[in-house]
Amino acid sequence: MKNKISSFLLYLILCLLFSSNAQAYIPPYWMIMSRTSDNHGKGVYTVEQDLVLNHGEEPLIIHERWTVQDENNLRLEVTGRGSLQNRIRLTYVYQNNRRYFVDENGARRAEKIPNDFFEPYFHYRLSKNIKPMLVAQKIAPAISLKSDSHRYSEKSPFPPAEPYVRLSRTGGSVSYAIGSPTPVSSSDLYPGIWIEQDQFHVRKLRLPSQFEIRADDFKKYSRGLWYPSTLDLRWGDKSAKIQVKNVNAINSTTQVKTSLQPTSLNYGENPNLSRLFPDDETIRYFYTHMR
Repeated sequence: MKNKISSFLLYLILCLLFSSNAQAYIPPYWMIMSRTSDNHGKGVYTVEQDLVLNHGEEPLIIHERWTVQDENNLRLEVTGRGSLQNRIRLTYVYQNNRRYFVDENGARRAEKIPNDFFEPYFHYRLSKNIKPMLVAQKIAPAISLKSDSHRYSEKSPFPPAEPYVRLSRTGGSVSYAIGSPTPVSSSDLYPGIWIEQDQFHVRKLRLPSQFEIRADDFKKYSRGLWYPSTLDLRWGDKSAKIQVKNVNAINSTTQVKTSLQPTSLNYGENPNLSRLFPDDETIRYFYTHMR
């Protein structure tokens, strides 16, 4: 009887030890980012969603239609809903870190993409493209760029623990937190990105400006895309929610390819391409700094 009890206790201790080690295991940084990119689909997608701004007497609803090829090639078309109908209108084309649009005077403009533009983190197809962005945002250190895929063996073992990757909880699940934890003495929260363990979904993103995005209720779409159904946004004393309505994989036709080019923003052919903002500083700020 004593032998059986001793054997059971030994088995229980071993199970707890192995369970603890499994929970503490953190893959290399490159592997986390690569596995996450695998969830961002293939080809071109359209995403229909509503942005709900919680300020003023009633929520303001803005409809967004995204055409996404990858993290470097996107198109955004914006229209107002309800009280904002015919009061907001804009079309942005994003290409290789530049944002193109037609201004209020009908002139086509090109600007550097704003620092708080967050869409690429949910659409990047190649980790080599997103890693420099994480360094530029002071989320990951420059040495993280050297974290690259290779076959592991006795001669080439797993790399030592990377201090900028740790386990953390967000949204009720365990995530790989990339970035330094915020010291108690700091008045500002440190930037970071939280990627759900096992599922490899971007659950939270905090940028140096303190702009924070939380993504929930991921759903699977065709061609291997996983995309959140809701995103909660906070900056300063402002907040907003994005409610995703529809996601479709589409064929990369000539028309679609053309729409992703800055040359598609031809005011002479379509005067409705000119940017129109309502008299609302929060909306203007969001669409100039976050979009």
